[in-house]
Amino acid sequence: STVAFFLEVFLFGLCMGVVEKGLLFLFLINDLKASTTLCGAVVGVTVLFELPVFHYSQQVLNFLGHNGALCSSYASYIIRVYGYTLLTPSTVHWIFALEMLHGVTFAVLWIAIVEECRRITPHGWSSTFQSFLSASYYSFGQGLGAIVGGVIMQKFGSVTMWRSAVALATLILLSRLATVTVTRLCPGLSGPPTGTGTALSSCDSEARPRPGGTASGQFQVVACRR
Repeated sequence: STVAFFLEVFLFGLCMGVVEKGLLFLFLINDLKASTTLCGAVVGVTVLFELPVFHYSQQVLNFLGHNGALCSSYASYIIRVYGYTLLTPSTVHWIFALEMLHGVTFAVLWIAIVEECRRITPHGWSSTFQSFLSASYYSFGQGLGAIVGGVIMQKFGSVTMWRSAVALATLILLSRLATVTVTRLCPGLSGPPTGTGTALSSCDSEARPRPGGTASGQFQVVACRR
């Protein structure tokens, strides 16, 4: 459902908030004694590996499918963030290998949820739903994730914060896998498809004039397609 989709986006935004809102840099500098130069280079690696995914976004989405893309993103996040907990000051440079997964963690996620948001959007609500998507992920998800993550980091330490984020991401992944499994076993539970494409199809079927119809009937089809 639409509510479940935005809730999933929000929850994973919580997970990403502890990574992308500065807490990773605090961990690197305070816990692993990394330099600020290394932190800057880490950002460059994350951007470098998300660019090809966005460039070939349609091909990636066609290959993985919507559910495959989301599950790949969640699994990549789990591996990436759990890897943080294994780092030490002497192995801090392995952070570059972990951050290469950002292309899957974020870029694959984003193309999948934007496409899913487009699919479930009622006709005429495209801008509103895309705004809901950004707000759910960035404003509420990552914003609250950074706050909660900061509290956990201060009171219980960085490793506990990372493991808590991994636990939440694992629950999201298992929930997605369970949903896919149930949908495939009981396809009737998923209900009819919704979204802009469906709205246009039903609109066409209702407004299509019968053979021998009038010009006004033809005009209704054109107006409905706009």
